[in-house]
Amino acid sequence: MNRIRRLSDEVLERHPGIFGCGFARNKEILDGVAVVRSKELKNEITGYITRRLVRDVRALAGEVLEAHPGIFGCDLEENVKALNSVADVRPEKLGDEIAGYITGKLERERDKRTVEPKAAEEPEGEPQEQTAKKPPQEADRLILQSSYWPDPLTGP
Repeated sequence: MNRIRRLSDEVLERHPGIFGCGFARNKEILDGVAVVRSKELKNEITGYITRRLVRDVRALAGEVLEAHPGIFGCDLEENVKALNSVADVRPEKLGDEIAGYITGKLERERDKRTVEPKAAEEPEGEPQEQTAKKPPQEADRLILQSSYWPDPLTGP
């Protein structure tokens, strides 16, 4: 295991749940919890922590999108509500990061589709009926947790 990974893991273990998915914010947090004299080393540790947490959020977001396709849109507040309706996310900060990632991903997909606007053509024949989406049942709820985002109520 290399030095950057070992140091990053040690910081994450000692200070669980305080880091997020933003490099600049994580760098400020690292300044507050550790003394790293080298700017290069500090940036490498911060980058490793950020990449690790982003990877975790992407995996959990993919799990949610796979289990409940079609209930998320491009509005962050609506996505937070939708996420809370289909999954128990602990801690709340993790849920905000997942909802933000889902929102950004769907906005990018929408932007790719709208680059070349096409005239809406109505298919010939009978109009197709759209089926209403049923709300998820309690048994369908996901429990999203991560070892890097511990629940403040239950601990690491």
